[in-house]
Amino acid sequence: MILISLINPYGSCFMDETLPRVLIVEDNDADAFLATRSLRGYKAAISILKDGFEALEYLVATCDPKELPELVLLDLSLPEIHGLDILRKLKAQEKTKNLRVVILTGNHQEKVAMDCYKLNCDGVLLKPVTGETIEPIMNKCGIPKMGE
Repeated sequence: MILISLINPYGSCFMDETLPRVLIVEDNDADAFLATRSLRGYKAAISILKDGFEALEYLVATCDPKELPELVLLDLSLPEIHGLDILRKLKAQEKTKNLRVVILTGNHQEKVAMDCYKLNCDGVLLKPVTGETIEPIMNKCGIPKMGE
């Protein structure tokens, strides 16, 4: 499992366990950077996984239920496993069925968004993610901005 942010060697992939956790699952470095940058100014511990299978393993098998992230930003077009398949598996597991998952996509077709919502995702954001587009999601998740 390759985590591209702060790694806690004692278990959790989120260094500051007192902050709300956001997991970005994105294989493209530029898109991961932009998603991370959109979260600047929020009180959140952010981790990035580049592989969908690793994200599933972490969320379903490895992660303690009390340490699940408050939000998962999930790329739709990951290599090896499609984001919809990951979403379907997360929503089918008792441990992760209530996890807030927002799909990240570059596809502007309405059908794509509808397919995501049919699987109970919590939102669909078009790439590139910006501070403006992420704000309603962060508000919905109750993740505060710095200074609030």
